[in-house]
Amino acid sequence: MDTFYLDIREDWKAGPHKYREQIRQDLHDKIQALFPNQVLSYAEEMGSLLDLQKVPRLPFVEISISHCPNAGGYLISSQPMGLDLEISGRVSEEAVQRISNEKEKQLLMDPTDLWVAKESTFKSMYKQDLYKTVSQLEIVTFQKASHGTFTFRAKPIDSNDLSLQRQGLVTSLERLKVGIAGQSPQL
Repeated sequence: MDTFYLDIREDWKAGPHKYREQIRQDLHDKIQALFPNQVLSYAEEMGSLLDLQKVPRLPFVEISISHCPNAGGYLISSQPMGLDLEISGRVSEEAVQRISNEKEKQLLMDPTDLWVAKESTFKSMYKQDLYKTVSQLEIVTFQKASHGTFTFRAKPIDSNDLSLQRQGLVTSLERLKVGIAGQSPQL
């Protein structure tokens, strides 16, 4: 798979029902359908996808899960990628002050756009376990691509290592902001 698979649904929104279990079950079923040969070799790891106490990891595919009060979803990819979902307008200026630097503030981004860009970048680096907070990453560019959609480039604040640089997009789906980041030049 050279691209990625993305599924976002309102019925997976954060709340009292079993949305996390539903996301994990659908993720499990989708991976079985997309990778039938690999699944046979990793039965134990596939079973752990359903365990909410474990981070979903498989050696043959990248996984990112996100949920907020409006929706939930997941992303499956052959390359490190991250997904973040958030309600438009939910991120406060105080939160932005905690996670951003002066360069990012000059980009004049909407607070929720900044949040999902940084969170999706952070999630795309999860397996490398190099960074503990989103404030260790910075959005370097943020440009309008079309109505409600922006592209961005991000990197760790302390490194210019090209393998750690990410690119991504932020888009709006009704009242939902979606951030996707990864190494892939296809974004």
